[in-house]
Amino acid sequence: MHRTLRLLGIPVLLLAFCACASTPLGRPIDPPEVYLVNVVPQGAGMLEQTLRLDLRIENPNNFDVSIEGISLNLDLNGKHFATARSTLDVLLPRLASENVSIEARASTLDLLNQVQGLGSLRRISYSMEGKLFLDELGVRGLPFQRSADFGLSLP
Repeated sequence: MHRTLRLLGIPVLLLAFCACASTPLGRPIDPPEVYLVNVVPQGAGMLEQTLRLDLRIENPNNFDVSIEGISLNLDLNGKHFATARSTLDVLLPRLASENVSIEARASTLDLLNQVQGLGSLRRISYSMEGKLFLDELGVRGLPFQRSADFGLSLP
C-alpha cells in the first residue's frame, strides 16, 4: 500500500516541478491584458470577410514576456462576429504594452445580421475571449477575456 502511494506521488511531484519550472525562475505569470483598439475591413468575399484587428497587449508582470501566438473569438452585441488565429513574435517588456495587428475572419451572413440590427441600438457591446501562447509556457495558453460597451450618438 505504502509502495503504491510512493509510486503515485512521484508523478505528482514531477508535474508540480514542471509547472514551476515553466515560468521564469519559478515565478507565476499574471495573464497579459488584451484590449481591442480597432477593427478595419481588409477584404470582402461572397461568404467571408477579412478584418484587421488592432490589439494592445499589456504586461502586468515585473519581467519580460515572449508571446508566440494568439487565438480569439470576438462577439458583437452578444452574437459571434469573428475568429482570429495568428502566430506572433512579440517580446512584451516588463510593465509595458505593445500594439499588434492580426487578421480575423467573419462570416458575411453574420456581418449582415449585425449591420441590420444596428439601426435600433443606442449601445454597442463587444466581448473577446481567447488565449495567448507564451514561450515560457510551451504549448499551454494563458486565457484572456475583455468586454466593453459604448453609446452611439444617433440623431
